[in-house]
Amino acid sequence: MRSPLLTLVAGPPGIGKTTWIRQQIAAAGQPAGYLNLGAGAVPLDGTYLAAELPNLFLWEEADLLDWELDERSCPLFVELGFQIDPSTLSLPRVAACRRVAVLPPAATQTEWHDWAEEVVVGGMGVSLLAMVSSEAQVLDLWRSPLTGQVFDPASLDTVWFELTHGAYGKVLRAKGLFDVADGRAFYFNFVNAFVNATAAPTATSSPSPSLSSDLSATDLSAAPPTTDYTELDLPRWLEGRPTRLSGVEVLGIGLDQRAIAQTLKDCCLDDEAIAYYQQQLKASLG
Repeated sequence: MRSPLLTLVAGPPGIGKTTWIRQQIAAAGQPAGYLNLGAGAVPLDGTYLAAELPNLFLWEEADLLDWELDERSCPLFVELGFQIDPSTLSLPRVAACRRVAVLPPAATQTEWHDWAEEVVVGGMGVSLLAMVSSEAQVLDLWRSPLTGQVFDPASLDTVWFELTHGAYGKVLRAKGLFDVADGRAFYFNFVNAFVNATAAPTATSSPSPSLSSDLSATDLSAAPPTTDYTELDLPRWLEGRPTRLSGVEVLGIGLDQRAIAQTLKDCCLDDEAIAYYQQQLKASLG
């Protein structure tokens, strides 16, 4: 029996699943595949990883149908969205796999413990777990593609600060890929580790997972809200509107999705401004 080349990675939002996968692939130094089940039409994590890892192959969900027949022998990492119950997941043609759960150190009895054969301690998400531990609370999950949009950096910084500090509802997790006026692309990664566990639930657009009640006792004062900014290792886009994928994903409670969308739209540059910035930059670069 061959060793499983397929690794399933599950866990709550913001705990570090993508980071762990990135570390595994980088440490191995060999080609690997990646698929994020549940990412929908805005596969931000796959796009981010592909920019960071030159030997990464992005898989489509339909590719799993031929997993055991596929001649590609490189390891495949499948990240499960937090909204997917791993115990009910059925993958066609997959006879063996490695099941890894990324969880905070304080978690001892969760559905992920029952499912996984290996538990990895994640670095973030403790307070977020407490926030979503009540079944009475239902989360909003809002996504939007932004491909072709170019942002004014100062305006983008302002709206991101407003977004992650409660101007449009309580944001627990947010990430985005953005093209900015100087041709660079950035990955924004925010996890709210300083939330009020007694906040009232509001509207819903996505089912939330059922989390074990013991997680609600975890530390709520671990760290203030912060965002990690990563410039992607991609060529500067200096000819018209970018065609590479960009977008945003926000997980929270009571999100004013219309206001978020409108504010982001207001930060985008028109064709004339984009052409002006690209002309100036090309002239400065010689």
